[in-house]
Amino acid sequence: MVFGAGTINIIGCGSSGPDCPAPQVMCSGVCADLSRDSENCGKCGTACAAGQVCNNSVCALDCSPGLSNCGGECVNQESDPAHCGDCVTACDPGEVCSAGACATTCKTGLTDCSSNCVDTDTDRAHCGDCVTSCDPGYVCSGGGCQLSCQADLTDCGGVCTNLDSDDLNCGGCGAPCPIWERCISGNCVVTVPYVPDANTVLLDHFDNSTSAAIQAYSENGAACGPAKPGAAPTFSFGPGPLGLDQALSLGPPAGQPAGSSTYLRYPGGQLLSQGNGTIEFWVFLTSYGTGLSLVDQGQYYGACMGWTFGMGVSSTGQLSASAWAAFNLNSGASTVPLNTWAHVAATWGGTGAKLYINGALVGSDANTGLPAAGFGKFVMMRLGTHAGVTTWIDELRISNIQRTAY
Repeated sequence: MVFGAGTINIIGCGSSGPDCPAPQVMCSGVCADLSRDSENCGKCGTACAAGQVCNNSVCALDCSPGLSNCGGECVNQESDPAHCGDCVTACDPGEVCSAGACATTCKTGLTDCSSNCVDTDTDRAHCGDCVTSCDPGYVCSGGGCQLSCQADLTDCGGVCTNLDSDDLNCGGCGAPCPIWERCISGNCVVTVPYVPDANTVLLDHFDNSTSAAIQAYSENGAACGPAKPGAAPTFSFGPGPLGLDQALSLGPPAGQPAGSSTYLRYPGGQLLSQGNGTIEFWVFLTSYGTGLSLVDQGQYYGACMGWTFGMGVSSTGQLSASAWAAFNLNSGASTVPLNTWAHVAATWGGTGAKLYINGALVGSDANTGLPAAGFGKFVMMRLGTHAGVTTWIDELRISNIQRTAY
């Protein structure tokens, strides 16, 4: 054996060979997962007593929160292709188990480890990568084996989890959300696609298509005035938040100077110039960078004037929204979380401007103005790609009413 800081990388006798997919190892000619095999619990040949289960490489009377007892094995039915969603459902060859359902690809933020869709930041059996497992007594936090969880994370049966966003431990260890709900700010919330109504100005589901033009520019460092030169955009479609279908990913255009951006440009003019209005969408941020521009209303990137609305995230995660000569507000100490889906919204009109993260009011401005008309030409969304960040978006909705339910 080769031992790291609280990790086991097993080689040689009892190793994962060519016939055993990680994290399984060969034990007396049989592939075994030492984290849950009651006949080989923690190491080859260590059998648990009758009535016990193998729970995270240790014999125990019951499984940890988030794991289920399937024939004496503690399995994660959210990611196990042999027990996907329950103890008896196995995924077909070529499929993965993602969020408790068989699928062709893992949802955003998860890694395919031998058809198991896992979070390598927190999974003790796949800590940091698909082959590294943590020693008994250690947890996986931030992709490394640690004796305790990082700040803002909670140890739930050996797994470091964010109780504000973990669908299996929502608000507390062992408190899972139903399969059709997501954990938002520690509460289970139903996520369903928006349906157009009389107040809908724009609705984009991003289900393998978008009503926007996907464009890109190359940053040439020139002073404002002419439009920046064009470039080939970087984008892809993939799984969206649980309960929704597909989402859109935008990344910096390949081979272009720093500051270059892929962006969405919506037809229809100044869609945000509504007396009472709302813009809202789901976003998956992987970094705050040096600060991210999410939404703009203006003429074109490179223009000197005509910018009437902006929405973004600071380098510390603070959400902000502003309209020229109308309102300016931010989320204060509340931040947009990283590496998970979050819902953000800005509203303006007769009750003043308001800012929301995951349905919670995080900022307000008493001014009742609106994004000005007659200057900008388009709603455009860079989503932080200008800062070198790749970001996912889903369910964009613009309305001519101040919405309060999301």
